[in-house]
Amino acid sequence: MVISYNQTQSPFLVSSGESVQLVKQSPGIQVSVRARAIESGREGQWIKVENLSNKRIVQARVMSQGTVSVH
Repeated sequence: MVISYNQTQSPFLVSSGESVQLVKQSPGIQVSVRARAIESGREGQWIKVENLSNKRIVQARVMSQGTVSVH
């Protein structure tokens, strides 16, 4: 059996085109909005997402399945 590079990586937690929760955390407050993933990503990876409320594209880090965070 041959194991390819893709089989050794963790699965994508966010897929391109998927609706995700975009979270911004600061001490004592957390704000979240709906966004659309422009790229697929694994945990810890930075991907582009589109904030659906203002149509801005931002870089966000994949935190968990369906959740990304900006700093």
